[in-house]
Amino acid sequence: MAERKGSLRSYILSRIILAIPMLLIIITFVFFIMRVAPGDPVAAMLGPHAPLAYKEKLREELGLTLPLYQQYLNYLAQVFTLNLGSSLTTGDSVATDIFVYYFPATLELTIFSTIVALGVGIPLGKIAAVKRDKKADVVIRLFGIIIYALPIYWFGFMLQLLFGYYLGIFPTGGRLSPGITPPPHITGLYTIDSLLTGNISTFLDALWHLALPSITLGLILSGVFIRTIRVNMLNTLQSDYVQAARARGVDEKEVINRHAYRNALVPVVTIMGMEIALLFAGAVLTETTYSFKGMGYLLVWSIQNRDYTMVQGAVIVYSIIIILFSGIIDIINAYIDPRIRY
Repeated sequence: MAERKGSLRSYILSRIILAIPMLLIIITFVFFIMRVAPGDPVAAMLGPHAPLAYKEKLREELGLTLPLYQQYLNYLAQVFTLNLGSSLTTGDSVATDIFVYYFPATLELTIFSTIVALGVGIPLGKIAAVKRDKKADVVIRLFGIIIYALPIYWFGFMLQLLFGYYLGIFPTGGRLSPGITPPPHITGLYTIDSLLTGNISTFLDALWHLALPSITLGLILSGVFIRTIRVNMLNTLQSDYVQAARARGVDEKEVINRHAYRNALVPVVTIMGMEIALLFAGAVLTETTYSFKGMGYLLVWSIQNRDYTMVQGAVIVYSIIIILFSGIIDIINAYIDPRIRY
């Protein structure tokens, strides 16, 4: 047991050590890409007709006149002291903007999208496995392939057009309706904060605005879970212990639910970890489509306005989240299966 724990500690330590150069590479890549890309952040801030002397003064104040390597070293020093700098367009703290206003919106969208993806993908995958090669299986597999291949922005526009414009069932953008005051900031998640403060009308309105974005992203991701559950259930149903259970006269429903279904859910943990990157990448397109002011919306807006520090801050936060979730999933898998540690 001591040996097992020791090897697990070594594995966790190695994952932490590997995460540092990965993050450094991402920071470096984004820093230099933003500097060589066309466009002038000062011109974006002041407009094309601002006096040249004022532009040069502002460049000097922002440190943009320093040699590139000096800008890079200064930025690294800031990042590793947990200072993401100030926005070039608004002057606000990048960390405050991200963690107080934008990241909670993306987290809320991610949670509800995951609920949709699991709520659709797991039951359909189970049905497809049980009804193998029958009409239901063919239809579900076809649905899973098509839905996963759809471009998120196109699918989002179609849902907006149908349920927002023609039917008028759901709003086509935003987090709350005009005139609705956001709940007091506790977690930044409107649904949670409105419940914590007892504001049911705001909770329902926030949920109403989350419906289409969550369905868009959740249905796209459900295709992965459909295939995963189906394949693992089919493998389990053909295993020796399932065949032995059937030979003992165990009811087929119990064989499916107790043996095949439960074991098929284990790989879903791994798949969820692998899909975290796709989930946040999909959030960029979903938030842009629905004008949902989360991290993806902020990232696109900052790129358009050449806001170096905001883009870098957003990418760093994205990277930390993805690396963190990937590491957690790896550690869980290493705990379950000791072979992964070696």
